[in-house]
Amino acid sequence: SSNSSRASPMMAAEHATLLPAYTIIYLHWPGAQTLESTCRDTAFGKLMAEPEMKRFSEAIETRVWPAIKTKMREDAPEDEAAMIEPVLTAIDAAWTNAVTIALLNVGMNEAGPQVNAVAIMRDGGEAMTALSEAILASIPEDEADDLTLSDVTVGGEPFKQLVLTEGPGLLLQWGVRGDDAFIIMGESYATFLETDGPTLADSEAFKTAMAEVQGDDSTPSAFLNFKAVVANLEKFQTLFAAMQLPVLGEEGGVQGLLEATGMGNLQSFSMAMAPEGDTFKTTTFLHAPGLGENASAMWKQAAITDDDLRVVPKDASWASVTNFDLAVAYDGLLKSIELVTPEMYEGLIGALGMIQGQFGVNVRDDFLAAFGDTWAIFDAPSNGGALWLTGITLVAEVKSPDTMQQTIEAITGLIAGFAAQAAENPNAVSLGQDTYRDHTIHFMKFAGLPIPVAPAWAQHGEHWVLAIYPQMVRVTLDRLIDKSESILDNADFQRGMAMLPKGPTQIAYVDNVAGMRDVYALGLPIAQMLITMGAGEGIPVDATILPSLTPLQKHMFGTLSAAYLTPNGSKTIMQGPSPMPIPAMGASASVAGVGMMTAILLPSLARARHLAKRSVSASNLRSIAMLCHVYALENEEQYPPDLDTLVESGDLSPKSLIAPLQPAWQEGTSYIYVKGLTAAAPSDLILVYEDPTIDDEGTNVAFIDGHVDFLYPEQFEEALERTETYLEEK
Repeated sequence: SSNSSRASPMMAAEHATLLPAYTIIYLHWPGAQTLESTCRDTAFGKLMAEPEMKRFSEAIETRVWPAIKTKMREDAPEDEAAMIEPVLTAIDAAWTNAVTIALLNVGMNEAGPQVNAVAIMRDGGEAMTALSEAILASIPEDEADDLTLSDVTVGGEPFKQLVLTEGPGLLLQWGVRGDDAFIIMGESYATFLETDGPTLADSEAFKTAMAEVQGDDSTPSAFLNFKAVVANLEKFQTLFAAMQLPVLGEEGGVQGLLEATGMGNLQSFSMAMAPEGDTFKTTTFLHAPGLGENASAMWKQAAITDDDLRVVPKDASWASVTNFDLAVAYDGLLKSIELVTPEMYEGLIGALGMIQGQFGVNVRDDFLAAFGDTWAIFDAPSNGGALWLTGITLVAEVKSPDTMQQTIEAITGLIAGFAAQAAENPNAVSLGQDTYRDHTIHFMKFAGLPIPVAPAWAQHGEHWVLAIYPQMVRVTLDRLIDKSESILDNADFQRGMAMLPKGPTQIAYVDNVAGMRDVYALGLPIAQMLITMGAGEGIPVDATILPSLTPLQKHMFGTLSAAYLTPNGSKTIMQGPSPMPIPAMGASASVAGVGMMTAILLPSLARARHLAKRSVSASNLRSIAMLCHVYALENEEQYPPDLDTLVESGDLSPKSLIAPLQPAWQEGTSYIYVKGLTAAAPSDLILVYEDPTIDDEGTNVAFIDGHVDFLYPEQFEEALERTETYLEEK
């Protein structure tokens, strides 16, 4: 290649110079070795340097992991045993070294959709070579006829190439250039290496995004090019139109939707996580110039003030305060629904009109517009927070308290009517009132229904307080009336706020010390159960390797995140002692809750497996329907004469014609194809359906418009009769 930046691969820190400017998705992992060095001075690095944590890590590395690998080798089937070591070596190399994965583009040719992507690993040549050799050696002889293996040259270096001749003709290439190992899918990347086209590192969108998130290649980072996404979707517009998909099937439909939601100038999304002092700083950035100035009103938000934060208690386990206009967001949502699914929009507008006609309630004007733009939600020990939800309280700013209360009463009456019909009890749901410190607390009362909550609300000045129990409303009223200490008096919160820029439109806080305490109380017995199970499998470990709570909490402090509108778009910054916050949850109650939920969910596992298999069958039908549409595009709207035609052309795998729920003894295809239809047929007719004898509960059905539904027997019979009637009349 004549492009000097690609002729000799640079350091792994410059992988962006090895990718084309049109790259859609860029994901970079700097490698554990790099992170260990850069994170040494963070709170997390100090935690890992604690003697108990060193002991724990050493036990995992020298005893637990080797024993697990030995067990995997012993238990692996003979035909898979040779794969164990190369796979583990490749995983270790990917964890240790810098890795970049990129989706370049998606195209369409006569064989169908073509995905072009590349993975680049620093110093991964040996691991990749061993893994590729093991994979090739494991391919059964009866499948080898569908593969073509050859030696090729990519970017001036020898590579291996594997082509799957069946179906869409998948092309894979792998090899080493300089110090980097490459795995390439599709033809685009090899073509790029032979040109002088601009690289991703040259892209203004990429440079702007990385500058905003302070991302470099010593940090985990990501980049999504929205402009490229829209351009690639437009390549499939004709196909989407044939499938009658809204927005996607319309020329310029995706861009129109973005413009309707105030995001017409959306360029990219990016993220980077980097150590800063003793914290981890994670920054996300939505690049949309003008978002905070000239865009739709739904994106315009005022900065959070101290008065907004004073409603949050000092001892909050977690809290989130944001400025958000609910009525404007509602308008934007309706507009989006109208663009995406006009039929759903018409039904929704009809339902809202019915509610207004019967109850005199305009959801937007009488309810949503009654709220101001400030919302605070939190949980705290002083609120009675013990479970995930128990102490959760919402405090919202209101502009029209009386109007909102009338609307809530009307909505509650609507709910009560439905509940009365369902429970056959006219008093199943009703409203109650309680007076507390000259305030009226309204709450929902349930009779004869096993409802574990009693949602309650009250008004104090411009604040509307909502909680799932009246007790939490009382506590919050006490705090507001007495002007008690708030989160502004919390030293941990103050510490975090001092590190963040001024003027956020949203602030969130998590008390990691309390979170670590609760996670520890939940995790310790679970870890002990895993240890005992492992010991039964010969893994040499016991409870003494687990660290105590003290070193885990020693370096903890709160995590704060804040959102900002900038001239270039929207940015969120999160800073804390660890890559992710550790929310408090209420220890003993959570353990009991986990046990109770396990007891409830275990009988449902078989049901979950059944539904999962049903979902796979639906996916098969979607693929078949899509291929029928592709065939029709090339054959004057005529669908294939039968499904065998798609199999014989290599577009459809024979395995896709077998539903997972089909009994092993049953031979032949699981799907029945309706012959005689064309792409011009009504969209509600059946194109192909699953054998009704496979699933006693109903049948998966693919319709002319490409969508797939699971129909109950009566629904299926009705749809099939409608299709047969059309064919007879035709």
